[in-house]
Amino acid sequence: MMAKKGIIYSVLTIFSVSIFSKIIGFFREMALANYFGTSLSIDMYYFSYGVFFALSSIVGASIGLGYISTHGRNKKLFGEKWLDKSFESFNYTLCISLLISVLFFVFSKSVASMVAGNYSLEELSILSDYIKINSLAFFFQSLSFFLISILNAEKRFGIGELAGVVYSIVVLSALFLFYHQYGIDAIIYSFLISSIVTFITLYGVVYGYKYKITSVNFKTNSIISLSTLVGSSMIYIGQIYDRTIATNLSEGSLSALNYSGNIHSLVNTFLIISVVNVIYSEFVSIDKDRDDFLHKTNALFNNSISVFIVILLPVSLFLFAFSQYIVSIVFERGAFNNESVVMTSDVFKMYVIGTVFFAINNLSVRLFYSLNDRKLPIITGIAFLLLNMLICYVFSNYWGVSGISLAVSITGICSTIVLISFLASKYRIFLESRVYVDVVKVSIFCLLAYLILDYTTQCIELDGIGKIQTSAYLAIMFMIYIASYLLYCLVLNVSVVRNFARGLIR
Repeated sequence: MMAKKGIIYSVLTIFSVSIFSKIIGFFREMALANYFGTSLSIDMYYFSYGVFFALSSIVGASIGLGYISTHGRNKKLFGEKWLDKSFESFNYTLCISLLISVLFFVFSKSVASMVAGNYSLEELSILSDYIKINSLAFFFQSLSFFLISILNAEKRFGIGELAGVVYSIVVLSALFLFYHQYGIDAIIYSFLISSIVTFITLYGVVYGYKYKITSVNFKTNSIISLSTLVGSSMIYIGQIYDRTIATNLSEGSLSALNYSGNIHSLVNTFLIISVVNVIYSEFVSIDKDRDDFLHKTNALFNNSISVFIVILLPVSLFLFAFSQYIVSIVFERGAFNNESVVMTSDVFKMYVIGTVFFAINNLSVRLFYSLNDRKLPIITGIAFLLLNMLICYVFSNYWGVSGISLAVSITGICSTIVLISFLASKYRIFLESRVYVDVVKVSIFCLLAYLILDYTTQCIELDGIGKIQTSAYLAIMFMIYIASYLLYCLVLNVSVVRNFARGLIR
């Protein structure tokens, strides 16, 4: 198992690279918002791009997660030739991705008509072309996600997180160089170009210039990938469905869903994915034959949940309280007007509600994988995916696009509770009392802080001042907020903060 310093180093590596990637990504989204706002054209782009990015995550990442669970065994059995053995999983990913890509390319018109029945014939034709282009990008992106899984299995963290930088740079270059000549067509090919460049780069890092033709056991690989598909990719499958629902709502709904999702992914990338990827490798590394296996797994699981609660609850509260100002600072310029701000902010608030549960859900699913239990995540994943579809459809009829994000949060909360219950009943992995105590202590602070923040925003009028002044105000408020929170945690003896403070003193 990695030493504590190794874990911290790995998390900080991913965190640092993710910060750089997200900063570039925010410039990309700000540029798109400035040029296109929440218009129908950007809605169609975000639908085709978003669907195929989610699909590539589902295919490439699910097969990759299945590979990670066999990585240690392959290294023991094959030694330095483990890389050759990994070509079987790579070729399996290639075959599946190619099949899906061809199907979407051939039936692009049918897909467009099915998901956007309220579009005109001209709009359907445009959407069909977008689907064709992005179906090609999907092929390369899926392979890239698998290659990133190999790097994570080898604990070579940080390289995969740079993939998003390539896409952002290509989009920004296309906008600045070709927008006035080609309009939105300038960015349609961005996903394809960046996917090809990313794949070539990652392939070179993992395999160099060699390629090995292998026989592929489709049955075995399908079982392994299917076992990780639903549990780990429920959020991506839900995103595809959400985008499909949003295409039939008012103009701008899909782009508002995307813009808010990009802001929320800042929290997911910085404070969830970077930590979960490292913790998952730690779960897999625990020797199941040791007598203290259950004790170590319990301790790691509880410590991880405590960290998520202590960090994410107060951060989520701040984002919820100042959502409209945050969206305005990031996006309000050019074609992105006040109406776009309000729509995007409402969606973002509903996403924020489920942030803590998204993190714990992600961690719980990976714990099941490390216990070689893939059946239970499949069953619960399917059940809650269907629940999400039902709630999403109903809520969107009442609250529009914000009802979609609220449905996602509610489903995430319910799914997390059920997974934790199964861990306790089946594997005797319980949440310790200190976790519940931390939840109560942090929740009390959040309740009091929200009342104070709400009162403060009512007393101070921010709408009439510029973005720089608003940004400065929010930055000062956040620093005061965090300082007060840390002091509160130390005074009330919140376990995670207490242990961290003791570690610094030592």
